[in-house]
Amino acid sequence: MSPATHTRPIAADAALALTIAVALGAAITVGGGFWSHTFGGDLHGLFLQRYEYVGRLASHGRLGWWDPYQFCGMPLLGQMQGGALYPPVLVAFALFPSATALQVLLTAHLGVLSLGMLLWARQHGADAAGGILAALVASAGVIHPLAVTNNHPSFLFCLAWTPWIVRAVERALADGGRRQIAAAAVFVALQWLAGYPDFPLDVAVLLPAVIAATPGRTLRVRLAIVAAVLALGTALAAIQLVPLAEAVRESPRPGESGQYAEIYAHLAPTMAQAARRRWDVHGPAVLAFVLLAVWRDGWRVAGPLVAAAWCALAFRIPFRLLYLLPPFSSVRLPFGWQYLEFVFVGLLAAVGVAAATSSPRRAVRVATRVTVATLVGVRVLVVFRAPGSMPDRVPDPAELDARGALLARVGARLPDARIVSPKDSAFGLWLRRGLRSAGGCDPSVPPARVLELLAAAGMSAAEPAVAPARLAQHAALAARLGVGAVVVPQASGAVLGAAGFAPMATLPDGDLVLARKPVPRVRLVHRLLVVDDDRAALTEIAGAPDAETTAVVVRGPDLPAVDEAGGPGERAAIAAESPETIDVDAVAASRALLVVRDTFYPGWTASVDGTPSQILRVDHAFRGVLVPPGRHRVRLAYRPASFRLGAAISAVAALVLVALGARTDRARVRPPQ
Repeated sequence: MSPATHTRPIAADAALALTIAVALGAAITVGGGFWSHTFGGDLHGLFLQRYEYVGRLASHGRLGWWDPYQFCGMPLLGQMQGGALYPPVLVAFALFPSATALQVLLTAHLGVLSLGMLLWARQHGADAAGGILAALVASAGVIHPLAVTNNHPSFLFCLAWTPWIVRAVERALADGGRRQIAAAAVFVALQWLAGYPDFPLDVAVLLPAVIAATPGRTLRVRLAIVAAVLALGTALAAIQLVPLAEAVRESPRPGESGQYAEIYAHLAPTMAQAARRRWDVHGPAVLAFVLLAVWRDGWRVAGPLVAAAWCALAFRIPFRLLYLLPPFSSVRLPFGWQYLEFVFVGLLAAVGVAAATSSPRRAVRVATRVTVATLVGVRVLVVFRAPGSMPDRVPDPAELDARGALLARVGARLPDARIVSPKDSAFGLWLRRGLRSAGGCDPSVPPARVLELLAAAGMSAAEPAVAPARLAQHAALAARLGVGAVVVPQASGAVLGAAGFAPMATLPDGDLVLARKPVPRVRLVHRLLVVDDDRAALTEIAGAPDAETTAVVVRGPDLPAVDEAGGPGERAAIAAESPETIDVDAVAASRALLVVRDTFYPGWTASVDGTPSQILRVDHAFRGVLVPPGRHRVRLAYRPASFRLGAAISAVAALVLVALGARTDRARVRPPQ
């Protein structure tokens, strides 16, 4: 499909895109907004609390590396869906109150998506009516009743950059402009940073199909340009992707990949189901315009048509075979295809509208414009109805504030303890209130060993829940995890009370806060229980009677020796800390192991009185540092090599892109005549 020359100023398209975005943003707001609506808890539990946290850091000129509040501590950059390095999230949540920031982000990305669709449609000869329809097909497709996007804003953020990527690549193929290659790579990087890796992975597959029919260059050159764009864009986002790869390696994800095939097979529709879904989702009028585009333009729309078909059949054989290969084999919930389809269908519909409005018959032209106007109205109505269709609602903000304030007082009374509350994990309370928890809202790549300890103690994280009977049975293990307070329904109070959990407070909804003394967050131990592997460590930890004076370690060549006898006056206390550093003052009568009850993770370093020291993994998931006799200052600092490596790769990619963007028109590579 050959890009056409623009006949309409870009400012006019920008004004039109802004109008569409404001109309859709107003429809969402009047329809109830997404702030108080949920589709499964992820909006508040997973996204918003992280957006707010990184926004607060950005407002003070900082970037966050470590989240000390969830899962006994976890890497903030490893949780890609938190948008920790996505510029729009940082700016919006640094400048505005949270509810306003979310609305600003939704509206802004609807504008980015609409403008991208308008310009891309214009590039292929569509008029204003076709461009508007393309923008509305994509926008209403990603925000519609019961769409997962409504609970996962990163879906819209990722989708918004798709037409910009394809448009820039097509322009680079048409005139050999290096600046377009650089621009396309920047858009690819933004799509990566937006927070849902499935989208850029899917675009990397679909992009060659889209440009396959672009004339003017050999197939080898076309594929080389696409490869350069994808490689440079991915390298530019390496500052986020390398820490993400490390987080995936440390999560349960590698061991779960065999289960994903069942998910993919379940998502596979029959041909009849696929056809019915196209009819229900797009509607007969849009499909008619698509068919008209195929009939009138033939092979010139083959690329977008193949891409749309791939999206529709992504989980059928042979397309599903893609998920046998890395990195697709590690994708747990591949939602990207169903939303990317709207982008390609929107473009095809715009081309069909252009064909209809160029008809010599006035009646056809009038009918086309009336149909487009009707479709626009229908899609605005769809967006308006989307918030109200969400099945769950967040409780009243006043109730959440009262609940959060009470738990904050609990946290102040138990500064050494972690709180476990499945309901408050779903409300995103931990980062919002700065409270520490042994669990959290499942961020898809939590630290695997902490999850194993939680499960052994009767606390699930994937679907946050507490099993009172199991927790009562393994109260000592919960104490080793640092659990000092649990929030449970009143019916569970008696079961946990028998295990030493005492009532501490009652929340507004009647839930009980039960407290039990945890193992201190920092402690000196002189007795090491040495086991052969992690499985044995879990068994030993669950049955160890004296957690305060013992530590479980796995046998290894670097295992240090400690003195079995301690002495009076030994103590350890946190002197100062930030999310990325902990200073501990320790006084040891003899050589001891300082145990810090926070997640053991790559990137943490230790020093004793300024001298580097090794960090051991103790109690299956936590940190230990050998301390000699005497008084010492132990510092633990999070300085991940994954971040430094990713930042270096991103810096090199940025220099390459600057060099490409700085080339003048005379440096362009002209297509062969």
